Amino acid sequence: ENIDQIVSLGGIAPLIALLREDDDEGKTAAAATLREIASLETYRADITKKGGIVPLIALLRDGSTEGKSEAAEVLHMLAFGNPSNEALMMKLGVVASLIAWLRESCDDEGKTNAVKALLFFSLNQDNQDEIIQKDGVAPLLAMMHEGSGEGCFMATLALANISKNVANKDKLAGSDMEDMIATIMEHNVDADQFETVGLFPRTIMAASLEEME
Repeated sequence: ENIDQIVSLGGIAPLIALLREDDDEGKTAAAATLREIASLETYRADITKKGGIVPLIALLRDGSTEGKSEAAEVLHMLAFGNPSNEALMMKLGVVASLIAWLRESCDDEGKTNAVKALLFFSLNQDNQDEIIQKDGVAPLLAMMHEGSGEGCFMATLALANISKNVANKDKLAGSDMEDMIATIMEHNVDADQFETVGLFPRTIMAASLEEME
């Protein structure tokens, strides 16, 4: 009810203005409220139409620890099921900002939010290329090794998405591919499970394992 009231009173535009004009604390608070609003799918288009994506990308890039975490979560929700928003975010450098945040963050929740967003963007092959080009494989591997249960699992799925295409396999450094395969096996993930959902064909895993021998 509170969310509906905020929206009905025209609260989205002032919140977006705070993202542009306020201090770090104010920007973080505004992003947190926008996260609550974006949790209701019916209001996501309003955030986009009122220009929320650009300042959210800026907050993800330059904000405080809490602000970046909030921005990553809102952007993920705005991109979900909306190819136009996804394309705009990619043009504005969302992947590079998410990877930088994943590298820099000492906060487990922040890392998990970054990985959650990268997992979504990794579903698109063009985005996979961007993740590779922006050196996203190494921090995803680190998250797969060291992250929390949820963060580790989502990093594994993101890497599996990146690796499902033979073309991407050639773009990955040999050591990255070896580390990825070894870590997936270490976590007792059955290749059949990945193949069932179309994430990690056995042919790629088998070829990679042969190269490692």
